[in-house]
Formats: sequence, structure tokens, C-alpha cells
Amino acid sequence: QQLLDEGLDVNVLNNIALIHHEGNTSVRRRLEQLPIESYTSCVIFADKAYEQDPMHADSHSLATLLLIRDIQSSRAAWDSCASCDSGQPTPIICEILDSGTQRTISGHRSLSVSSDFVQSNKLIAQILAMVAEQRSVKVMLDELL
Repeated sequence: QQLLDEGLDVNVLNNIALIHHEGNTSVRRRLEQLPIESYTSCVIFADKAYEQDPMHADSHSLATLLLIRDIQSSRAAWDSCASCDSGQPTPIICEILDSGTQRTISGHRSLSVSSDFVQSNKLIAQILAMVAEQRSVKVMLDELL
């Protein structure tokens, strides 16, 4: 219901299954209950509870990412997973709010290769700048979104 209230009707999605789990994702015990090995992709969004403190939100997201990668590697050692057959880890996109976190990630090779990162605040600012520069861009963005 919350997704519908936010404007996403999951009943109209084609070629995708949206599975939403609630809980504290920085608790390993909670993540181990999930069938992570069956995932073909994963998106980690920043927690709205921490949106006033972007560094805290980013820390939470990164902890979740590292826990998922650790669980995947431990399960792959004794089980076969959907993405392990191809030799590639499951693609994970992780939302980052703070530019300082993005710089920290860029400086650590093991972190930067473990996931793709989206700095959502920067993305929003860039979109607003595009629309402010040329109003016709808004029409195109409306079609895409």
C-alpha cells in the first residue's frame, strides 16, 4: 500500500517481480533469513529514518551492502546461487546521499567494485539544473518517469 501511495502500482510492472522485505538490514541475522542466493539483482535504498543525517544513512546502506556480499560469498562456498553459476556476483545498486561518502568509496577499491553506487542527491540536483537550463528537457523527463 505504501508503494501505491508513493505512486508505484506494482500490478502494472512487466518482466519484473518486486519483492519488498521490511526490517533492520544492518542486522546479519535478519538478512540471513532472505533467499539472497536466488536474487538476480538488488537495490539498497537509503533509509528514510536517517534522511536528516546523510552520513548515518550512508553508513547503514554500506553496512547492508557488505553484509549481503559476505552472506553471498559464504553461501556460494557450499551452495549454488542464481548469479554464481555465471561467475559474476549479483548486481547491487546502492543509494548514497552524501558526496563525502562517494569520495570515500572511490578511494577504496574493494568497496567500489562490490557495487554500483548512485548519489541520489547529486542526481536530483543535476536534473533540476537541466530543467532550469532548458525547459524542454522537462517534457522528455516526464515521459521517462
